Amino acid sequence: YTKKKNFITVTGKFPRAALIQAPNGKLYGMASYGGTNNLGLIFEYDISANTLTPRYSFNSSGGNIPYGTLLLATDGYMYGMTTYGGTNGGGTIFRYDYTTNGLTSLYSFSPGTGIYPYGSLIQGTNGNLYGTAGYGGFNSVGVVFEYGLSTNTYSDKYHFEGGRGANPF
Repeated sequence: YTKKKNFITVTGKFPRAALIQAPNGKLYGMASYGGTNNLGLIFEYDISANTLTPRYSFNSSGGNIPYGTLLLATDGYMYGMTTYGGTNGGGTIFRYDYTTNGLTSLYSFSPGTGIYPYGSLIQGTNGNLYGTAGYGGFNSVGVVFEYGLSTNTYSDKYHFEGGRGANPF
């Protein structure tokens, strides 16, 4: 075991999920706090140079406080979620371009369709993204959702009921 880097406010605090490796050979991850606004960030770790570089600082309008792992999708972009922020304050789904460090907010969660996602997205064989939101939905205890990359549409697939599961993390 060899410690490579310490996380501090500038490079991000409280990374809570796995790293992913991009085609450029570098590792990418998210920290729930730190960055310019102390609302979390996306960072890059260069294995050969042993450098940790903040790449994108989250803000309140575009989403903040990420808790999951980034997903490198088949279209070459990275996707993830923030737990808070966005238009409705309940988190966002975003696309991150690691080649330009640009981030695009794709969807803002709302109470009726799910809020506060605390996890990671997966990509189905149909190319769509799937995930869970810990609260909101018909019963206010979370949902399973699908986000269509080709159609840019969100749909809730299952609303948790409490007695059969609630508040997925």
